[in-house]
Amino acid sequence: MIDWLYRRRDPAAVGTTVALIASAWVAVRLVPPTIDTPPKPQEMLVRLEDMAPEPPPPPPPPPPPVPPPPASPRPVTPSAPAPVPQAAPTPSPTAQEPAPAAPSPTPPSPVAAPQPPAPPQPPAPPPPVPAPPPPPAPARSADEGYRGELRGYLNGIKRYPNSREARQLRPQGTVKVWIEIDRAGQLLGAGIDTGSGFLILDNEALRTVRNGRYPAFPADAFDGQSFHRFIVPIEYRVDSAG
Repeated sequence: MIDWLYRRRDPAAVGTTVALIASAWVAVRLVPPTIDTPPKPQEMLVRLEDMAPEPPPPPPPPPPPVPPPPASPRPVTPSAPAPVPQAAPTPSPTAQEPAPAAPSPTPPSPVAAPQPPAPPQPPAPPPPVPAPPPPPAPARSADEGYRGELRGYLNGIKRYPNSREARQLRPQGTVKVWIEIDRAGQLLGAGIDTGSGFLILDNEALRTVRNGRYPAFPADAFDGQSFHRFIVPIEYRVDSAG
């Protein structure tokens, strides 16, 4: 448009053109646009409520009743005529009845020969009597058990004498020592009951029993005794020296 106005540079024409453009712009700005506004939801609801519902369709007419079938007539059964009795025929004098045949004799059935009696069966032998179980081994008493435990313990802790004299003489023998122990296992006394013949072995046996640690008596051992004296053999052999 500017180029067009520039070509027509006549002032009157330019003024007129500008005035027309301004008027058109004002007219466009002043006239409000028309916009179709949809009806409010409330108005639509009211209109739907005002509408009368359509009447339901009429129910279909009931079917016509079916007439029952005609009853068929019962067939009439004709009654049978009564039988006429007939006279029995008279036998002619010439006809003779045949004589009954004589029964044939039945041969006698053979008599079975008697069977010899079966030999008597020997009586069944009586079942073997099971052997009685072996008598149980006598239970080891608590007294003997403690004595055996004490003997094994002392022979386990013994030592062959290691003195110069013992190495030279190499004595061997059995020393029987006596020891007194109370029920709690406390050593009350010890001594030589039977010596071995070698003082070296006897002294070593006394040293062994005095340094021992002994268990308490079992509850059922040495009943009624507060202490007990034991005789224990301690053996010394050269081959066990070390």
